Amino acid sequence: MNLRPGARALALLSLFTAACDGPPTPSPIEGEPVCADFEIGATRAPMRGSLRFPVTLTVIEGHDPITRTTITGRRSSDDPATRILLSDDDAEYEIQWAQCENQRAPRARTLARDTRDTAEYACGNAAVYKTDKLVTRKGDAASRTIHFAAPPKPECWESELPPAGSSPAVPDQPP
Repeated sequence: MNLRPGARALALLSLFTAACDGPPTPSPIEGEPVCADFEIGATRAPMRGSLRFPVTLTVIEGHDPITRTTITGRRSSDDPATRILLSDDDAEYEIQWAQCENQRAPRARTLARDTRDTAEYACGNAAVYKTDKLVTRKGDAASRTIHFAAPPKPECWESELPPAGSSPAVPDQPP
């Protein structure tokens, strides 16, 4: 490879800089809300648990967003935490928490992996409600753990039906 001296130095510098950053590693989000599955309608259709108003997490390095994810909540405490990828490196990030203005429609629990028939969720304007700082250390996985910041509207979708087996109240009939 025949590079000019300046280009050769720039190529070596970029290789050296890339070698300093560790590979992206999964970083968990602790304290994510648990939204249990629920039922809706007269047929008691089983639905997947989720936040009514999802939360977006944006990780910013300097002035540049490097990753963003939408958090809808875990369906049970046994489900794995949501994870994002961060470099295994000494770094400082700004974490922005924002809540979507649009409700996320409930989804059927029996929904197959084929999602061609499901509508895409549009968050709308997400209002930032909290900003945190995350300082990571190379080789220290615990420093990459993100702690969920509770949103202004933390409600999960819930069943609005009486418990199974109970009969609905019948209004008094005039004599």
